[in-house]
Order: sequence, then structure tokens, then C-alpha cells
Amino acid sequence: MNSWDKTGADNTVTVGFVDHDNWGNGRGSTKLSGQNYYSGDLSLIEVIANKYDVSARIYKKESVLRRVANRWTTRSKKGEKFCTGGARSSEVCGWKVTETKKRVKYGDGTVAQNMTVAQKNSGSCVISADSGGPVYTVKSNGSVYAKGTISAGGCATRTDDGECSDAWDGKCTVVFADIALAEKALPGGVKKW
Repeated sequence: MNSWDKTGADNTVTVGFVDHDNWGNGRGSTKLSGQNYYSGDLSLIEVIANKYDVSARIYKKESVLRRVANRWTTRSKKGEKFCTGGARSSEVCGWKVTETKKRVKYGDGTVAQNMTVAQKNSGSCVISADSGGPVYTVKSNGSVYAKGTISAGGCATRTDDGECSDAWDGKCTVVFADIALAEKALPGGVKKW
């Protein structure tokens, strides 16, 4: 999840939860009040002060952290490379944007609109429970620039526990809401280190 600063209060941007939300259960993307466009799949959750540690860091693996320097200043473009962070997969890099402003229909019939889609042909994929995780570009100094929030992804062939099966063809897909849409749609902005 991307840490979010809304008028001095700690928040986090993720997918499909409460506070400010643009997801209609059973339908998919909805327009936020006052908007004439879809913002993908976003939610802003207020974090209870002194109960959880919210900071401008992304976990790489175990206790290794990357500092969030800022947000990516433009919408994602075809061909851009990036990494994702997930609750189960940790950091997965090597993604490449293949489509932008895409309408994506999920297996449960819901439709996410104005999404960014990316693929990679080797290594790990995002897996079940990674939704809501950060999408980011890593700079040469190790700091990161927030690019978005994972909505869905994985490989075409899965085992019963949600992992990619041995029959996997090596192609992974990830679908994410672009951070530029989040900053435009939600109050506040990406929390910086």
C-alpha cells in the first residue's frame, strides 16, 4: 500500500475498502463524486494514530526497506518498467507497461476502468493477497517513485493455493490504478520520506 498524507493525517491508498472508495461491489469501477471519468480501483483508508506505523517506505523483502522519494510525475506510458510490492510476493521487478487507460473485466464479472496493464516473461508474479500493494519505479540510488496500486494480476495457470503452477508458461500480468489518478481523485497526496 502507498502511504498517503491527507492534511497531516496518516492514510493509506489501497483497493476495494472504505473511507474514499470508487469500487462498487458486483459492478467494479464507479465515478467518485464530482468526477466525469473513472479512476480505476482505489480506496483511501484512515490509519488510527499510534496504533500502526505508517511511513513513506516500501518493503523490499523481510526487513529491507526502500524510501519513497515522490510520486511518478506522469501517467504510466507503454514500455515503462517498474516493480511491485505485495503482501505475499514481496518485491517483484521486471514489469513492462503494455496497455494504458484499459477496461479490464475480472473473473467475478466486475469491470475495472481506466487501468494500466503490464506483463513480464520470467521470474515471479504477483499472487493472491497482493492486491492493494504498491507499484513503483526504483531509481539508481535505491529510492522509489510511487506509480500506482495493484488491483489484480498473476499467471494464467494457478495451483489451489493461488501460486503459479508448474504448467505456467512464464508470462505474468499485473493490473494497477495509476498514482496520477489517485492524486487527482483523492484528497492529499503520496507521503514522501
